[in-house]
Amino acid sequence: MDTKSNLPIWLKEEISDSVKYAEAARREHGVMRQFLHDMAEEEHEHACTVWKMMEHHGLTAGMDKHSIFHDADAALYK
Repeated sequence: MDTKSNLPIWLKEEISDSVKYAEAARREHGVMRQFLHDMAEEEHEHACTVWKMMEHHGLTAGMDKHSIFHDADAALYK
């Protein structure tokens, strides 16, 4: 299996991690809350990078980026 075929899997993992950290941040306070929020943002950036790589390889045809990123965006920016 080549790297290109792993991109959709990696995208799903990065989005999932972003949601996980954003939800954890909402349960915390102070420095830990900020730390987890920063982690959520970082994972979201990773997901955006994977999306760009997928676009470059023509793997996003027929996909709606807004719906794919909806959960991560909602969790991160609540």
